[in-house]
Amino acid sequence: MKVLVTNPVKQYTHHLCYALQEAGMLQEFLTTIWYKPDSPFQRQLVRKLPGAAREKIEHIFKKRYHPGLDSDRVSMHWMPELMRQLGGKIFDLSQEKWVYRMERNHDRYVASQLKRLQPDLVIAYEKSAKETFAEARRLGITTVLDLAQVHYQFIADLRTPFPVFKDVLGDEKTLARINETKEAEYRLADHILTLSDFARETMVSRGISGDRVHKVSLGFDPTRFQAKPLRKADAPFTFLFAGTLTQRKGIQLLLEAFTNLNLPNSKLVMVGPILDGKEILDQYEGQFEYIPFLHHEELVRYYQAADVFVFPSLLDSWAMVVLEAMACGTPAIVTDHTGSRDAVLKGGGLVIPAGDLQALTSSMLRLYQDRAELAQLGQEALKVSQEYTWEQYGKNMVRVLEGISQPVPLA
Repeated sequence: MKVLVTNPVKQYTHHLCYALQEAGMLQEFLTTIWYKPDSPFQRQLVRKLPGAAREKIEHIFKKRYHPGLDSDRVSMHWMPELMRQLGGKIFDLSQEKWVYRMERNHDRYVASQLKRLQPDLVIAYEKSAKETFAEARRLGITTVLDLAQVHYQFIADLRTPFPVFKDVLGDEKTLARINETKEAEYRLADHILTLSDFARETMVSRGISGDRVHKVSLGFDPTRFQAKPLRKADAPFTFLFAGTLTQRKGIQLLLEAFTNLNLPNSKLVMVGPILDGKEILDQYEGQFEYIPFLHHEELVRYYQAADVFVFPSLLDSWAMVVLEAMACGTPAIVTDHTGSRDAVLKGGGLVIPAGDLQALTSSMLRLYQDRAELAQLGQEALKVSQEYTWEQYGKNMVRVLEGISQPVPLA
């Protein structure tokens, strides 16, 4: 089977491409910008740029790379992404509009290449798959949407119980265009890959046949995240949050719960960049320890030092940080709107309703008070996490794709 993968950005696609390469299935990875360390053109291009532009391009390149992926199998259509990175700072357009414009441009380019490439199957991503899938169907090529999110209508419906989503979804005109594109992609996809049971449920509950929707959960790097050493008896009981500090991650609930509990010899550590959470953090100044950024080798020490990892997100189709914490033997508290609840439900933590302050508070208190249960959950978390390595992700992905062979007739 010849598989073409297309994504204008990186996300986790490099792991998918590597798995397909190792299985002898990867025909080509079409993207915008990719770092090819053996490319004289890229080295010369970067060297000739002025200082600020050179730093910007080098930063992009460092993020667009995977050492095991054969660079000869990666093709670039770089102009749309370069325009987004640089042009978005010049013209008065929102970042969301620039991203969407880049995605649509990349989609049209890939569609124009299908007749030449003639893959057996094409895998694409939301907002950059509509034209590609339409042309693929015309050519009899099987189409697969690798869905990194949940159904767009589920996100829209969250605006009622959680008003914060009214602010993050962008202007109504752009949102309507994006959702129309997503709806067309759902219809044109022969098969849809989701990251979790949660994400899959949002699709099936809105009328998409379960036979077309397959779950393939993401992985983590077991060489980076490993079991914690024995905890010091007198160390403060530590609750840890890692991720983007935004209201959608439920940080206000976490801060309120921790402050109300006022537990002796305890602390809350929050790691990650701040988006729309600054005002909330200011309200609770002095109640937590804040760390803006940590490299993976530093972050692992915080996972290991924590007693409980708390991730009260209102919406996450997966949440890699949960598995990373569990891989260090740290039990997790997550919500039912978090995709990695799949792993937590197997053992290694507690799952609570999204937005439920009382459930969050009682769960944090429960693990603080019951050290025997805490230790047991930590052991279970470590064991369960080993089912979610990148190696296992690759095996699961290849197995699913091998079962997908023919296009599905449009309804």
